[in-house]
Amino acid sequence: MDTFIENSLKPASLGIVISLTVALTPWLKALFVDTGSEHVHPTPDNQPPLSVLLDFAAYLGNAQVPLGLILLGGTIGRLQVGNIQPGLWKTPVAVTILRIFVFPFVGFAVNGKLQEKGLFHDDTILYFISSINYCLPPATALIFFTAFFTPANSKQTVQMDILALIYIAHYICLVVCLPFTTVYTMKIALGF
Repeated sequence: MDTFIENSLKPASLGIVISLTVALTPWLKALFVDTGSEHVHPTPDNQPPLSVLLDFAAYLGNAQVPLGLILLGGTIGRLQVGNIQPGLWKTPVAVTILRIFVFPFVGFAVNGKLQEKGLFHDDTILYFISSINYCLPPATALIFFTAFFTPANSKQTVQMDILALIYIAHYICLVVCLPFTTVYTMKIALGF
């Protein structure tokens, strides 16, 4: 029970509870957006009174991608391959082979079935982007999660060393996999 209460008081949990409360309460929602059903006196610019908070959140949200790239670059810049114990090299090799060389074939099969069922609505760009996503290296969230759960003052950072090897191997193999996936998708799957 203590863990539930502790997790409920974290900013992400509180944000979800507050936002759901505002979104599901009509008169609170009318303070932020025009709902049409509830009347709240508008501001001089004919907007709901608290719409400025949504504008501010959208303004901050636009900075998400550049800030994420800055954090990613800083974290990747600090990755170092330390002393890898014998046998641990198998993990980066296996993950690279699965993610970069096997997973695109799974993606081709899945996308082919989705296209066959009409779920792409004959949108070739959507099909192309979906196919390319199957061959890209793992999400940048892996770096953030691994760095977050690595003890800050630890002298042994095996998990970060393995992650560094995985990213190095993925970006080296991406030179072969990305052109193959692009050409296959454009020439064979889409017929261009």
